[in-house]
Amino acid sequence: MGAIWGDIPSESYERPGKFLTKDERGLYLDKEHNAEGVIDAWWTADRKGDYNYFIDVIKITEPRFLKQDNLFANVEKSEDVKTSSLC
Repeated sequence: MGAIWGDIPSESYERPGKFLTKDERGLYLDKEHNAEGVIDAWWTADRKGDYNYFIDVIKITEPRFLKQDNLFANVEKSEDVKTSSLC
């Protein structure tokens, strides 16, 4: 699914679950989100350990997210990013 706004590249807003290995998914995700073919990942505050799992997953996946080929160059090419008042 693409962004609902302009030409911002989809790789700039991928969810952490995309960057987990199969083994990591087994450690950090519930059975529903560890099923074959599921890319997304969710945690809930009422399940014991989910907060810590979420923090661990962000620590693991952030470097992988940032190492995507041409991520920064593609974001910088976005006309919406260039004209945004947020930048």
